[in-house]
Amino acid sequence: MTATKILKNQKGEGGSKVLLNSGHLIPLIGLGTYKIVDQTLMDSSVDAALKCGYRFFDTAKLYQNEKQLGNSLEKLLPKYGLNREDVFLLTKFSPFPAEKASEEVPKLIEETLENLKQIILIWY
Repeated sequence: MTATKILKNQKGEGGSKVLLNSGHLIPLIGLGTYKIVDQTLMDSSVDAALKCGYRFFDTAKLYQNEKQLGNSLEKLLPKYGLNREDVFLLTKFSPFPAEKASEEVPKLIEETLENLKQIILIWY
């Protein structure tokens, strides 16, 4: 995905965004969840972020908190009148030998989808 244009904040809707070639507008700033593994802390962090207009959340397998983020979003999005389609989720996995990719990547994707309670994953 290549950004085609940066759009400035319009109507106080969460700050500047990048217009992707897909037509999606992705926020330039999101909540990084590194080291937030406690569910209560994740809930309060996600709640505060959503209240402030954040719509982009970053996690990773290495952070060991995909389930907590998925739980928080499932619980808190309705509070703000939002759905999963209203937020961007970014996750990553650690590198491993290329010869294992065809075996490991599908497993990691399935696990991530389950952890984040997602039907589809746009980025991985």
